[in-house]
Amino acid sequence: ELTHIPFIVTQDAHYLDKTDYPVFEKFLNGRETREREVFSFYQYTYIKPESEMRSILSYLPENVVLSAINNTQLIYEQITPFDFRQPTIVPECTIPEGCETKNLLSQWYNVCPNIKFFATESTFLQDKYLMYLIEHGIETKHFKVTEVEAQRIETELDVLRFISDRLGQRLSAYLNLVKTMIDIMWQVSFVGVSRGSAMCFLINYLIGITQANPLDYDIPYWRFLNKERAELPKQIKLGQVKTGERFLAVCA
Repeated sequence: ELTHIPFIVTQDAHYLDKTDYPVFEKFLNGRETREREVFSFYQYTYIKPESEMRSILSYLPENVVLSAINNTQLIYEQITPFDFRQPTIVPECTIPEGCETKNLLSQWYNVCPNIKFFATESTFLQDKYLMYLIEHGIETKHFKVTEVEAQRIETELDVLRFISDRLGQRLSAYLNLVKTMIDIMWQVSFVGVSRGSAMCFLINYLIGITQANPLDYDIPYWRFLNKERAELPKQIKLGQVKTGERFLAVCA
């Protein structure tokens, strides 16, 4: 009511049904070198039927719960179904007009081939848009780029380019889309400093995904992405939604 944004009801779900808990416990402990206590944390992390969700939320007025459930159904109806038995598809955000790079880092082109590639040579618009966002962050944050910063950006772009080629999809599109989502969040709420290893990438700080410079804390880039693990980052799994309507999530 305070924000006039439709809200939904959601939860943390790690397995389908509560009867699956014994299998889930064995699965988790099978990945560890020692037994871990699972029940106290995961006993309720299954996908619950509507009746159980209503019971959990019974402390709220009935009309509030009904509204949240109806809005959740609305989200379901707006999602394009896809088969999980395929590689993850990275959606591409719409690139605004007039987003041309200014070659702010041109002094490093001779020693940083990946900076040059993303700024001037790539045939992928998402790559060039990422460089535009990096340059925009450098300008708006009054960020000084010395050899240390340039080499860090070069290294991170090298990793992005390598994994993009391995996956056949541009990781620049992944970061551009997350940045777009973060910008929407800022319009209706506050955004935390970081989520997990995303803080390890200087690029994430420059384009506004995270709010802290990893170089200030001597944090290595490879915790977020590296060539030995050529896959999408773990922090966010992206799906395709038909509409841009905003929803406020209420967790049960």
